[in-house]
Amino acid sequence: PVLSQFEVQGASHLLGYAKPSPVSYRSFCNVLGASPGECVFIDDRQLNIDGAMEAGLDAILFRDAAQLERELADRRLLPV
Repeated sequence: PVLSQFEVQGASHLLGYAKPSPVSYRSFCNVLGASPGECVFIDDRQLNIDGAMEAGLDAILFRDAAQLERELADRRLLPV
């Protein structure tokens, strides 16, 4: 339910790149017309989080929905 509040969601395999390659994250940012610093990446694997951060994105390691909601609210990406 938390992710449904985001206007855009994506999957790297749709662009033909594999995580954790920084190219996959930058490519998605390009599709959005956004800089990496304007994007947040959420995943349950630290390896993929590291790749996103290397590409310049904000990243959140998903553990459970409550934790994700707190971290998004802390970043002011969700209404409090």
